[in-house]
Order: sequence, then C-alpha cells, then structure tokens
Amino acid sequence: MTVTRRPGAASAAVLLALGVSLVAAHLIAPEWSRRTGLDVWNAASANDLLLRATDERDAVQTDADRAASRRETANQIAAQLIDGDTTLPAATDEMLEVFRDDVGMKCVLETINPDAQTERHRFARHTIERVKRVLPDDPARRAAVVERLEAEYCAMCPSPDAPGFRR
Repeated sequence: MTVTRRPGAASAAVLLALGVSLVAAHLIAPEWSRRTGLDVWNAASANDLLLRATDERDAVQTDADRAASRRETANQIAAQLIDGDTTLPAATDEMLEVFRDDVGMKCVLETINPDAQTERHRFARHTIERVKRVLPDDPARRAAVVERLEAEYCAMCPSPDAPGFRR
C-alpha cells in the first residue's frame, strides 16, 4: 500500500495554528504580547521607531565628535600658550572661535565667572584654567606660566576709571 504525503497541508495547518495563537495571545494579554514582540502587525511602527532612534543616536554621536574636536583644539591652543608661542588675548580670540557655536559652554562660563566683564574675559579665564589643567606637573613652570597669563589678563581689563567701564 502506498501512502501519499502532503507536506503542504501540514505546513498550512501549522501556519494557521501559529497565526491563531498570535491573535489569541494579543486578545488575551495585549500588553504581554507587545512586550514580547508578538504583535507583528505593528512592525511598521516599530521600524519607524527604530529609524528615529538610529537618527537620534547618530546626531548624539556627531555632537560628541564635534565636542571632542573642540576640546582637542582648545588643548592645542593651551599648549601654545604654555610654550609662549601665543599671547592670552590671541589665544582667547581663538577659543572664542572654537566655541562660537557651543551655547552650553558660554552658559557654563557665565555661571563659573559671573564677575568677568565680557564674554571675552570669561573665555580668557577659561583659557587660563585650561592651561592649568594641561600643564605638566612642574610646579615652578606652572607658577611662572600662570603668573604671566594673569598679568596678560589684567592688561586685557580696562581701568575702573576708563570710560565705558562696567561691572
């Protein structure tokens, strides 16, 4: 006796049973089926969420890369100050240019240096502090460099008797 096999019928029955099971799971416990990913009919919205999350992650990474580049450039400017290759006013102008689009940095510097007369003075203070951070652990050299920069900072500040002076 010959037995005729019909694998297509068995596959169709399994697929039908699986489909009914998914629908039943969603009807009985919709939150559970969403959490476990059984709501396959929402795949398009889940894909949209994934694309949005990927775009946001890429934007955050781009911002992080820009911030790292700005920090590296600022450290190079500080190294030039340490070596005496530039002056504090020139380095401050470079720092202003490096952080021109960084609103967060400007806000932080306003908070840290509320007594600074202008944005340029806040950035000059920041530049001096950055030099202190990147200067090697040589106390004598550090003291000499900071003393020179403080003198240059004082030269950047107008006299309180000067016209237009504001605090």
